[in-house]
Amino acid sequence: MKQSKNTCVFNENGFTLVELMIVVIVIGILAAVAMPHFIRAADKTRAAEAPLMLSAISGGQEAHRLVRGTYLPLDTDGGAGPRQNWDILGVRFPEIRYFDYIVDNITDGNLGVDLDDPLDDVAPTFIARARLIRRMSRAAIGEEITINHLGNKGASPALRILIPSYFEGQP
Repeated sequence: MKQSKNTCVFNENGFTLVELMIVVIVIGILAAVAMPHFIRAADKTRAAEAPLMLSAISGGQEAHRLVRGTYLPLDTDGGAGPRQNWDILGVRFPEIRYFDYIVDNITDGNLGVDLDDPLDDVAPTFIARARLIRRMSRAAIGEEITINHLGNKGASPALRILIPSYFEGQP
């Protein structure tokens, strides 16, 4: 049996262009569906830095007040307080930060200065702030999370969405 000269033999080992395009389209759709969930999870992880650091700052401030009787003014970007004050509190920052930390609104209080005046007994106070310095998908630069000397917490609505567990039990 002879083969004719016009017979064309195709190699069936590869994929056709249509098959490859279908695979690329399917991968693109999967990526489009998964990407928002991945970005949201990454933002939640980044936002979790602030509650941990604020808790460390608050605990360090309370320990310092018990020993020294006052709170320390602090600022991570060199503004309100000396950098070495962070070392005094034993606070260590991650290498890549998403927040700047500031402790302000400090009052030393005047416990027992005038024993006859009940309004004269004012306890020392502070507010620790974590200010966002890197953009996140749902939160803008400059948004804040706060904690005060009483443990009251606050945040912008966008940051509250990212870290709801930090605010459990608060209105």
